[in-house]
Amino acid sequence: MMLRLRIPIALSLFIYAFGAMADGRSFRCGNNVVHVQSVQKGELSTVQVDIRNANDTRLVKSVSGGGEVVSLCKVKEVLVLDTNSQYAPSSSILLSDSGKELMRQNFGIIDAFDKSSDDKVFWIQSKDVMDKVPVTRVRVFGYDGSAIESRIFHKAGVLSVMFQGLKYQIKVIEPDYPG
Repeated sequence: MMLRLRIPIALSLFIYAFGAMADGRSFRCGNNVVHVQSVQKGELSTVQVDIRNANDTRLVKSVSGGGEVVSLCKVKEVLVLDTNSQYAPSSSILLSDSGKELMRQNFGIIDAFDKSSDDKVFWIQSKDVMDKVPVTRVRVFGYDGSAIESRIFHKAGVLSVMFQGLKYQIKVIEPDYPG
C-alpha cells in the first residue's frame, strides 16, 4: 500500500504544507512505527512525524525538511519530501525506519513524485527553466538514496530506467513554469 501525505514539515520531523490530515495517523515501517500528528502553527498547518520502536522510544530527534511523507516501508525507509511551493523549498530527506538519515537533497520546486510498487525506486519531477523555456527535471533514486538517472525533458514523455535488473517506466509530466 502506498501512503502519500501531502503536508508541509518543519521537522522533529515537522512538515509545513498546504494539505490537511487526520490527527494520530500511524503506519508500521520495518520493526518500528511512524506516527504523524497534525499541529496548527500560526497560519501554517504542520505535522509532527515521530519514528518509534517497539518500546515506544523516539528514534528521530530533529530533522529539517518538509512537504510529503512517503512510505517506502517495503525496504524499511521513509521519504520526507519538501513540496512547499509558497516558500523557498528546503532539503528533502530519506530516512531508514530507525530514523538514520540516508540522503538529504534540495530538489527545488517539486511538481510530481512517485515510487515503484516494490519501493526500490522513487522519482522526483521538478519544474525548471532553461533558456527561458520551461522544462521538467526528472531525478530517479534507488531505495538506498543512490542516484540512478537524471534527465531534462522539454515535453511530456516516458523515461525507462534499469535498476537491479528490473526495468521501470516513469511517466514524465508536461513542463510548466515554476510557481
